Amino acid sequence: DGDEIPLPLVDSAALHWVLAHCHEFRNQGKWVLSKKLCKGGPGDLEKLLWAADFLALDPLAKMCLVKLASSCSSLPREESEVTGKRVSLRALCRCLESGMRQPELVLGVLQAIGHQAASGDETVLSAICRCQAHGAEAVRLATVNAIKKLAPQGHVAAVRLLESRLQAENVEEVQLAILLAVPVIMNRAPDMQQFFCILGFLGPRHSPATREAAARAAGSLAEPGSQQALTAIAALIGAPPTYSRQGITDSSPRVRRQAMRSLQHVLGGCKSLQVLSGIASRLQDTDKEVREEAVKAVALIAEPGDATVIRTALACLAYDCRWACDAGIQTLKLVGHGDANAIAGLLQHMADARVRVSAVQALLQVTSMQEALRSCISCVASPAPQMRSAVPECLRILLRQSKQSQTGFVSAALTRYLCHGSPLVRRAAVAAFGSSGLGKIPSSSLRAIGPRLLDRHQGVRAEATSLAGSLGLDERIRLLSLVKHLSHRSKGRRRLVVRAFLKLAKPWNERYMQLVMPSLKSHSLCMQIAGAELIQSLSIGHEDAGVGKALGLIQDARIYVKASGYRLLASMLDMFGADLRRLPSSVLEPIVREVVAGFSSCQSLRRAAALCAPSVSWLIGYDVAEPLAGCAGRRARGCEKVIMGAMAHHEWEVRWTAAAVLLQVPLTDASLSAPRFPETLLSEIRGAVCLCLKSDRRAVRDVAEYMLNRGLRGDDQLCRLALQVKLPRSQQAEAPSTDRQCRKRPPVSRPELAKILGSFNPSTYIT
Repeated sequence: DGDEIPLPLVDSAALHWVLAHCHEFRNQGKWVLSKKLCKGGPGDLEKLLWAADFLALDPLAKMCLVKLASSCSSLPREESEVTGKRVSLRALCRCLESGMRQPELVLGVLQAIGHQAASGDETVLSAICRCQAHGAEAVRLATVNAIKKLAPQGHVAAVRLLESRLQAENVEEVQLAILLAVPVIMNRAPDMQQFFCILGFLGPRHSPATREAAARAAGSLAEPGSQQALTAIAALIGAPPTYSRQGITDSSPRVRRQAMRSLQHVLGGCKSLQVLSGIASRLQDTDKEVREEAVKAVALIAEPGDATVIRTALACLAYDCRWACDAGIQTLKLVGHGDANAIAGLLQHMADARVRVSAVQALLQVTSMQEALRSCISCVASPAPQMRSAVPECLRILLRQSKQSQTGFVSAALTRYLCHGSPLVRRAAVAAFGSSGLGKIPSSSLRAIGPRLLDRHQGVRAEATSLAGSLGLDERIRLLSLVKHLSHRSKGRRRLVVRAFLKLAKPWNERYMQLVMPSLKSHSLCMQIAGAELIQSLSIGHEDAGVGKALGLIQDARIYVKASGYRLLASMLDMFGADLRRLPSSVLEPIVREVVAGFSSCQSLRRAAALCAPSVSWLIGYDVAEPLAGCAGRRARGCEKVIMGAMAHHEWEVRWTAAAVLLQVPLTDASLSAPRFPETLLSEIRGAVCLCLKSDRRAVRDVAEYMLNRGLRGDDQLCRLALQVKLPRSQQAEAPSTDRQCRKRPPVSRPELAKILGSFNPSTYIT
């Protein structure tokens, strides 16, 4: 055929070889290739091929083609290139055009063509396309791969050929190869028929690998914004998945992953709610890459504030969907910035301790630090207890991530809730101050926290006390300025102040006592009494300081302050009891001096000074009696005034305490080691008792009669002296006889007096 093989291309030597093979054919009756020629390499065979083809000796030409094809499959590529024994590309194409059926030979030829041919060679592509319907699966697969490699970009004929092969192919591996080859050759489908052909492989009857390749091809071929492509690819994503221990069971992760990538190429300006819902559902996917691709797709299609996406992103923060937490946070950052629904949903998630950290991190993605703090603090007014209890920990997390100090801002925001009408809200606000790690609380907030120590609700008081206990000395001092409430008309309110003060004023510090001193200088009696109670409690272990404060108040020129000092001194002396000897003489002397001076003052001071008389009486009876035995001068007279003043006091406890003390002091017939009064002091006591009998007050006369009835130990002169007293006529009827007096006991109508007198045991106080 001169049209295909020009005569000048036929080598003259090859014609001699042809004649030799013809003689051999006549002798043997069959075509046999010369062994010498076969060993010569592909070059001689090609010459023989073209000569036989020129002479239309088809059997001989086919034998040459088979021999050339077998040499391609048996000789490695590297060796053929080194030795130069490489079959020409034209000969290889002729091998494919001959329609040989041996799979291994065709595979060798296709492999050789793939190594030699350049992309876009139409002759080579035409020869390769002849093998697309070969009976061997491997040959069809190699044909598809060769077309994928050699077809130029946008080659319509190659794409149509692959499309027709895809419709007829029933081997999955070849189908997969075609689906992978089509996107490489064609970016956009020339017509929708090709696209619909590929969409048919997205069904569930195909394997995951095939569906993945089909999704990739559909994404490459479809026009951006194509509704048909979007619907088909979105169907791969599916509805919100059903989860089990093994994960999603509706489809393969690799298919969903590729579908999300294809969707991003096809979306265009699409705003389909169906597609958006499908993408949002993949935010909860168990596959990490699917979630990441879903976030990218959401960024392309969703608008800020989209309720569907925000709702799905918030669901990703739930504990049973914790693997999708990062995807939810990223999505909220994209579409939920500043959105009220997103912030409200995150605050709801903060109530769950298992996802609290993630919710706080997401909150910082959708709003600023101060807005996040303000939103978190607003939860203290929530009706849900879980929300209120979560505020302190959420504040700690936020403050740790803040680069600037937010103490002032947080304190000011929490202070507004300290006066809320609900005690639960007030308690939550106080707890937030103590547990959020604010550090030093500002003074303005401390002034607002102080009244919570006196709150009507016990839980609020307990929370405020716990907070105050964790503060430093300076902050406690500011809190304890609540002593001004000691003047409140409600006794319960004052008791709350005292209780709160005593709980917080630890360990002992002089500044706590200085804080109470103004209340002792107040005009209010109840405030003075409460202040004295506070000083007494604060002075435990530091009694000298309390006594010094009392003496300092007594030195004040104001009467009401002096009275307050006497009350404080009485309470301090009560703390010593029978152990007054612990006080040094330098302190005892001013005490006695001030008490005596009090009895010599106005009536209000006499009453206040009389409160100190019981303690001073014990002091005289057992601690000062022995030193006074040798001196009957000024100190003895002062002590006697104290006792006599106590006997004439309007309070019966004071009167009977002083009388009982005197009855327990041995006066005569005492051992040398026992304390005793000097005779001068005894005379003064006897005279005072007799003067008490002349009093107009029945209570004073009762004490004097009781003293005469019992008699001082070993002192008969007291009874005889009482007989010589000339009582006024108006009182003679009341004066009992001597015998009766000696037998008389405390009045039966005063059982409380007998109870008090019976409680005194001299052996308890005499060492």
